[in-house]
Amino acid sequence: MSHRRTHSLLVAALISTAVLAAGATTVDGPAAVAAATTCTRPLLDEPQPAQDALPEVPDATVADLNKIPVRTLQHEAAEDDALWLDQCGRLFVVDELPAEPAATATTPIANASVKPADAFSLHSRKGASKVIYLDFRGRTLSGTAWNTSRGRTSIPLGAYDTNGVPGTFTDAERAAVAAVWESVAADYAAWDVDVTTQDPGTAALGRTTSTDTKYGIRVVVTSRSSGMQAECGCGGIAYVNVFEHVGVQYQPALVFAEALGSPKAIAEAASHEAGHNFGLFHDGDANAGYHTGTDPWAPIMGVGYYQPVSQWSRGEYATATNQQDDTAIIGRQLGVAADDHPGTTDPAVATRLTTSATGLVTGPDDADSFVVTSETPMDVVAEPLTTWSNLDVELTVSDASGATTQVVNPGTTRSSATTAQGLGATASLPAGTHVVTVRGGDGPGYSSYGSTGAYRVRLRGEPTGQPLTTATTVPAGVVGQAYSQQVVSGGTPPYSWTAAPKVAGLTFGADGRLTGTPTAVSRGTSVVITVTDADGRKATFPGWKTFLVQTPLTIPAQVPAKGTTGRSYSATLRATGAVAPYTWSATGLPDGLTLKGAIITGVPARSGTYPVEVTVRSGLQTRTSTVTLTVVDPAVTLRTPTPTAGKVGTAYRFALVAAGGSGSYAWTATGVPAGMTLSADGVLSGTPVTAATSRIAVRVVSGTATLNVTLSLVVRP
Repeated sequence: MSHRRTHSLLVAALISTAVLAAGATTVDGPAAVAAATTCTRPLLDEPQPAQDALPEVPDATVADLNKIPVRTLQHEAAEDDALWLDQCGRLFVVDELPAEPAATATTPIANASVKPADAFSLHSRKGASKVIYLDFRGRTLSGTAWNTSRGRTSIPLGAYDTNGVPGTFTDAERAAVAAVWESVAADYAAWDVDVTTQDPGTAALGRTTSTDTKYGIRVVVTSRSSGMQAECGCGGIAYVNVFEHVGVQYQPALVFAEALGSPKAIAEAASHEAGHNFGLFHDGDANAGYHTGTDPWAPIMGVGYYQPVSQWSRGEYATATNQQDDTAIIGRQLGVAADDHPGTTDPAVATRLTTSATGLVTGPDDADSFVVTSETPMDVVAEPLTTWSNLDVELTVSDASGATTQVVNPGTTRSSATTAQGLGATASLPAGTHVVTVRGGDGPGYSSYGSTGAYRVRLRGEPTGQPLTTATTVPAGVVGQAYSQQVVSGGTPPYSWTAAPKVAGLTFGADGRLTGTPTAVSRGTSVVITVTDADGRKATFPGWKTFLVQTPLTIPAQVPAKGTTGRSYSATLRATGAVAPYTWSATGLPDGLTLKGAIITGVPARSGTYPVEVTVRSGLQTRTSTVTLTVVDPAVTLRTPTPTAGKVGTAYRFALVAAGGSGSYAWTATGVPAGMTLSADGVLSGTPVTAATSRIAVRVVSGTATLNVTLSLVVRP
C-alpha cells in the first residue's frame, strides 16, 4: 500500500471515529470539518476520498457541482487519493507533508529591498481587481465549508509563529513573511492579480454576484491549527475550482506552517493550495501522485519543496499523468498582465536601453526587445528581478538587419533546494547596433512554458537598482546540521570575499550565501570581512561579529516525579545544548497542570498515565520529545477502624467510612462472621449466629489507591 493511500485511510478513520462518537456533537480535523453547511441535500454522510465516494454518487452531478468535465473528474479521482469529496459533493484536497524535511531546512532572506516593518503591507500589483491574500495573522473560521453542522461552529487558527510567542512578529518572522510573499508573487507574476500581505477585508475577497469583478481568495498560513494538521498529517488543504464562486464559504485555503517549517516550504504550499482554488489538480507521474521533478526543476502542482526552480506545468515531463494547462486555466480567471515592451527585431520599434530597465515575461509567446547602440564592445546582462523566480532568462541577439547573431541561455544547475545557478544570461556584443530580446528559456527537464516572471536587463557596469548590502545579524548554526543563509544581497553577483575566515564545514559562496555543515563549535570574530561584487562595489560584513555555531539542542530522557490528584505539583524539564534561555511548550498535560517556563505546575485533577509532548526552542533550533507523567490518587485511609459489637440473633448494621483515593470506594472482605456480609459500598450487616471475636480482612479500592486492613468484630452471646 502506498504512503499516500495509507494517509487517506488514516483521515477516513479519523472521520469515522468522530462521527460515531456518542452524541457526535463535535467533529475535528480538516477532512471531518469539510462538510459544507450550505447544501440542503447532502450527497454523502461524511467526507470521503473521491475514489471511494464516486461509486456512491452520480458522477455527472459531482462534475456539475464542481464545474469540471465528467472525464476530468473520473481521471483525477482514479489517479489521486489526496482528492476528497465533502458531504455536499464539493472537491477538496488534503496535501501531503514533505517526505524529506531536511531538504527544506534552508531559510533564505527576502529581497533586501523589503524592510521588516513593511512585511504586512506588501503588494505585487496594487490596485488589481483580483487578490490573493496571504494571511499570516491568524483568524477564527466560522460559517465556512471547513466548519461542520455537527457543532464545530468555530475553528481558531493561530498566527504564523516561529519563536513560541504568537501575536507578535520578530524581524526574523517578518523576513520569513516577506520571503514567502516574494515567492508566491513570483509564481503569479504573469497575471493581473495582487498578491498581498495586507488584509483587504472580507468584502474585497468575497464575490457578491456572478457579475462582481473585484474579488479574491485568502490563503491562511497558520502555526496553530486547533488540531486540524495533527489529525490529517498534511501540509495544506484547499477546495478545488472555487476562485470564481459567489461567497466565501469555500475559503480559505490552509497552509500548516507548524508542520512545514521553512519559508521555502510554506511558499511552495501556498502557491500550490491557491492553485487548487483556481481549479488545478496534481501533477503526478507513473510512480507517484505528486511529481518531484528532476534537478533543478519541479512543478508547482507536484512537489516543489526540494527544487529551486518550481514552475507551472502542462505535463511535458516523462510519464506525466496530468496534461492540464495550468497557465491557461489561471489566465482565464485572472487575465494576463499587460505587455510592457514590444517583441521585435526592428531597432526603430524596440525599447532603447541606455542604462537598465525592468520587464515581465508572461509566457512563451511574450518577448521583450531592447535596442543597444555603442561604439565599443559591451555586455548586456538580464537576470530575474527577485531572489525566488520562475524565470529562466534566454537572450536572443539580432543585428540591425534583423538576422539572429546569437542565442544565450546558460545551463541551469541546482545549488540547493532554494538556489539555482544559470537563471540569468549575459550577451557579449561587438560595437554597433543590436536588438536584444528577453524571453523565458528552456532548462534541464522543463520548457519555456512556465518560465515567467520579472527581470532586470542592464548594460554591464550599470547598477541593478539595489545597493550592495550585507547582513548585520546572522542566525546561529548547529554542529552537524546543514546550514545555508543569504548574507549578501543586491549589487551584481558573483561576489568575492576578502579576509573571510576559515570556519570548519562552512563556505562563503560567490552567490552571497554562507553554506555547509558545521563540524565544530565556533564564534565570530572582530575581523573585518569585505565583499566585492562583479561591478567593483564593496561592503563590509558586520554580521560576522555575532555569528555562532552551537551544539545541538537536545531533550535528555527524563521521567517527571509522580503527581497526586488534588495536591500541588511541580516538576522541571531539562534541555541541553544550544544557548539558553530556552522556550518551552507542551501538549497533553493532565487537567489542572500547566507549563510555566520549564516548570510543570498546578494541581492535577485526575489520576492516570499521560504522554506529554514537550517542545523546546533556542534560536533557530527546536526539539520535541515525549515524557510520561504519572498522576496517582492519594492513599486511602479508614475513618471507622473499630466496628461496634454485635449480638447473636440481633440484626446488625455498621457502615465503614474511608477517605482519600478518588472519592469513590469499592469494598470486599474475607472472614466475615456467619450470618453477616460486607456490601460493595462498605456496609457490614446481617444477623450473627455465633458468639465470637472475628478478624475480618477488608480491602477497599479507590481509583489508583488500595487499602488492606484487618478489623476486629466482637459478637456477644
